Amino acid sequence: MIFSLSALHLSRLHPENPEYLYANTDYYNRALQGHRSCVNNVDASNAEAVLATTVMIAFQSFVALGTHGGDQSSPTPYELPLQWLKLSSGTRTLYSTCMPHIMARGRLAGLFEDASSIVNETIFLDPTNLESLNAYVRWDLDALTLTNEDLIAYNETFRLVASIHQAIRGQQNPRITWRRITTIPAHAPVRFIDMIEERQPRALAILGHMFALMALVEGDRWWFAGITQHQINGISSLLAPEWHPLMFAPVQNLQEYASDFTW
Repeated sequence: MIFSLSALHLSRLHPENPEYLYANTDYYNRALQGHRSCVNNVDASNAEAVLATTVMIAFQSFVALGTHGGDQSSPTPYELPLQWLKLSSGTRTLYSTCMPHIMARGRLAGLFEDASSIVNETIFLDPTNLESLNAYVRWDLDALTLTNEDLIAYNETFRLVASIHQAIRGQQNPRITWRRITTIPAHAPVRFIDMIEERQPRALAILGHMFALMALVEGDRWWFAGITQHQINGISSLLAPEWHPLMFAPVQNLQEYASDFTW
């Protein structure tokens, strides 16, 4: 999987050379085949490799959202990033399966513990974080169609998103902030991912909001190339105007805090 990511990076540095993309696809398919054979047989001997590969596969699915190169003139219809969302969401199960083995061995436990601290629930789900979103939630727009399960899923996801606002206001390291944004699908309720697939407008607005937050901290990192603006434009095209404030207004209020971010 490391070779696959390296080839993908080279393809971004040298887009004129298609060999790098071919190599990326070849290595990715090989890694995926090996990964599938291990996922159902996790033990102490392979837990570190399985979890690390799972994270890298999810990361590559995110980076692949920019393979169009940001070409907004492309006739290809916009597609929601469902593969990335589902792969990211699925990491939580493997994390729970792998971590006991990783902790027992101890060799890489610190690395994975550091990653998990990014989503410490005490901070990530602090209800006071919702203050930055309250003015834009607008439950009146879809109140008649929401089930109790939907409300719970939205409230949990709003807390996750609002905690990013707190991190940006506090000018947390942008590397950590970016990781927190991109791990939202792994910690949001599965129902939230389902509502995106159903194209429920509130879920799409929150997804667009996530990409707008990414745009604040992306800098010139190669893995963001062509992603955020393409996703923002695509999601906006699926939404009626009354949903745009939820997608954009809170992010505009954070721009002054993100202006000094450096990687």
